[in-house]
Amino acid sequence: MIELNLNGHSVFSPSASEMWLNCSGSLFANAVARQQEGDSGSSAAAEGTVAHALAEEWLKTGKKPTHRIGEVEKIGEYEIEIDNEMLEYVAEYVAWCNNQEGDKFVEVRVDFSHLTPVPEQRGTADHVCCANGKLTITDLKYGLGVKVYAERNTQLQIYALAVLDEFDLKYDFHEVEIRICQPRLHHFDTWTTTPDELYRFGEYVKARAQAAWQPDAPRTPTEKGCLWCKVKSKCPAKVAEVEAMLDDVFNEDLSMQRLDEGKFFEIIHEPKELSREQQEKVMAKAKTIRAFLDAVESELFDYAIHGGKLAEYKLVAGRTTRKWADEQAVRDYMVSLGMTPDDFEPRSLLSVAQMEKLCKKGGVKAADLLTFVQDRQGKPTLAPISDKRAEWSPDAGIDWES
Repeated sequence: MIELNLNGHSVFSPSASEMWLNCSGSLFANAVARQQEGDSGSSAAAEGTVAHALAEEWLKTGKKPTHRIGEVEKIGEYEIEIDNEMLEYVAEYVAWCNNQEGDKFVEVRVDFSHLTPVPEQRGTADHVCCANGKLTITDLKYGLGVKVYAERNTQLQIYALAVLDEFDLKYDFHEVEIRICQPRLHHFDTWTTTPDELYRFGEYVKARAQAAWQPDAPRTPTEKGCLWCKVKSKCPAKVAEVEAMLDDVFNEDLSMQRLDEGKFFEIIHEPKELSREQQEKVMAKAKTIRAFLDAVESELFDYAIHGGKLAEYKLVAGRTTRKWADEQAVRDYMVSLGMTPDDFEPRSLLSVAQMEKLCKKGGVKAADLLTFVQDRQGKPTLAPISDKRAEWSPDAGIDWES
């Protein structure tokens, strides 16, 4: 019998729904890992917590919390300073939330227990706006990681289903708008759907939640599902996935025994020897396999850095870097040789992002800088056909080396 004490946290976490919806076996494994190891979080997560608190105060009081500038919030082991830059980014989210009509709810606890096999399953929706006929769910993502898209976002769909369950009779919703706000990435994404479509998704959630609630639920690695999994470095299904991919590409009869024999990757050929079809099969699994390998390396590093002894690896000093012991002494010495600061300390114009930050700190409208900015298309990268971005054309004529 599995006993979990999550200190009030829902075992079916909406923010982790991409994981447990796709990989049934990840639910208990991650719940146990959180219970045993705790959740130390990260600096980025702590920063996001502070930004959310600022946004909540601003939206509830209607007043810009400028009095908070300079405060240092301690979130776990991290100390986060509230500065003008954070306040300005939060302002973009607040303005987007305020630019709609209806009954508004901020940082509201929503109950989605009707979708799971256990009671007391709740999550916190950043902002909910209920108007006659229309429901709007807005989520603030303060991080600088990858862009998060609104379309079929599982976390926000679960929040929307919770609100529909409680308020649909009152507001008679026939339209639901899902919105993602990532101000630091200048990303504001929306997706409009219907209650009927969400109810169909809800049936899928019920089935997947029931499957995940089984003690022997299988592991199913996916790119999104494995992203935040706490046990991916110890996941046998990940090893099996690599094995299956190799078997599919190279037509070899593999077994887990090959891993113990040290022959797991012996069959890999040079990339040029593969057909385009084989190369695409490898590419389709590249991100999940790379993430798995990184997680294994991180696991071994943490073990070794805390005194653990490995049979075939050891910790060694990293590459030595050189730095000035006393920069001012160096400047004085170079001047004494007859050189000028321009000779040994050349200056360059700040980047666009650095200049925007400088303007915000100085109270200058950073938007005025846009008249001097020229967008340059990023270097092309491979992405799935389903990616929302337009296909890049080799006729673009951009010199990526300049």
